Amino acid sequence: MKFFLVIISLFLLSLSGHSQDTWYKYPGNPVIDFGEGDGSGFQACAFEILHEDGVYRMWFSNWSWDKSFTSLNFGTSPDGIHWDIFDASPVKFSCQGRAWDLGLGFFDILKIDSTYYMWYSASDTNQEYWGIGLAYSADGLDWVKYPEPLIYPTGGIPQVAFNGKQYYMTWVGHKQFRPFRFETYLEISPDGVHWKLYSDEPCIPHGEAGSWDSHDVLSMCMNFNGSFFELWYVGQDLVN
Repeated sequence: MKFFLVIISLFLLSLSGHSQDTWYKYPGNPVIDFGEGDGSGFQACAFEILHEDGVYRMWFSNWSWDKSFTSLNFGTSPDGIHWDIFDASPVKFSCQGRAWDLGLGFFDILKIDSTYYMWYSASDTNQEYWGIGLAYSADGLDWVKYPEPLIYPTGGIPQVAFNGKQYYMTWVGHKQFRPFRFETYLEISPDGVHWKLYSDEPCIPHGEAGSWDSHDVLSMCMNFNGSFFELWYVGQDLVN
């Protein structure tokens, strides 16, 4: 049976004015190492980290090679390096019971006033159709789902930013099939629930032919820093 090491690594960002393009890999990586697990191909992905009252709070999903998504888990850290991971996850969130969200994909969490909001992508059993749903929580642990998908069918990897007036969401989908060509689209909402597609065209243009992002453009993180929006994305060419 093939093993997957479950590790979470830390990158330190050097800020110079508005420059955010120099990253330094932490020499003590991995900061979290779950070992080889039980041999079932277990792995984990950290999708959200918030810094509140001097404490880092991390939500991450567990995945099994055989069973796909298994659970949503939680950890805390005083410095982003030394983490306390709960053996039995206190997070109450399940993707079972409704046909459209039987399997969890990516998610994004914002805390607005005193409430946590989670926008998550999910699929049916066969991963044929994907939608984006919403859940909310008073403590970040006990989540209540919005009864219906907000955007369906659609792509995945929702990333949400709030500028104090409107919500902005990017998500990744594809119109081209053979081969797939992933693209990033933008939706806007007055309340985080009712969304409108900004344009039928991707909000991030593909790079020129032969460039590193000429084929796929996948938004992975979006932030509003008080003045303007920042977005980090993954690009891919046809070769690599």
